[in-house]
Amino acid sequence: MTRGLARGLGEFNINVNGVAPGVITTESALSMGGPEMVNNIMESQIIKKAIKPEDVTGSVVFLASTDADLITGHILAVNAGEYLL
Repeated sequence: MTRGLARGLGEFNINVNGVAPGVITTESALSMGGPEMVNNIMESQIIKKAIKPEDVTGSVVFLASTDADLITGHILAVNAGEYLL
């Protein structure tokens, strides 16, 4: 969908990108799975760090900024390398 929208909207100078975060450690997530869930998730990541909401906001701000004007049709995975293992 991201690539299709990027193709269709590029002629209007509109860039379309997405952010695919890993499991974000929030109070809600912790109440559902607890610290064990966070440890299990971190085991599947290359960077052994719990992902917090503020870890994703910088990527979103970058993609919404003029610094990303020529980036389109991409999904930015903010997941501490989870899918690389």
